[in-house]
Amino acid sequence: MKAIIWKKDRIDYLVSGLCRYYNISPHELFKRHKKKELTARKGIAIKLLKDVADCTYEDLCKITKSSGVSSLVTHYTAISDNLSPDSYGNKELKKSYLEILDYLEL
Repeated sequence: MKAIIWKKDRIDYLVSGLCRYYNISPHELFKRHKKKELTARKGIAIKLLKDVADCTYEDLCKITKSSGVSSLVTHYTAISDNLSPDSYGNKELKKSYLEILDYLEL
């Protein structure tokens, strides 16, 4: 029998797990950054929330306290492109993403 895991529980699990992994608060995870590695954290969080927790962009606006979806779409698209198996992408980012999936047991 397949267990039902509610969307809110998946969101809480992912956000708290990512915060533990990076040793930061949810505010820091979703804060606006200019540094590439910090922006990647936010992008990974958005990708996982969209793909694993089935969040819509409207859901993501509420979670990240973002005022619009365009920056969220940009983060999601950029991370997805970099992690695509048929792209050369960023090897460090791919490695980090796989470590996070393992850490979160996904």
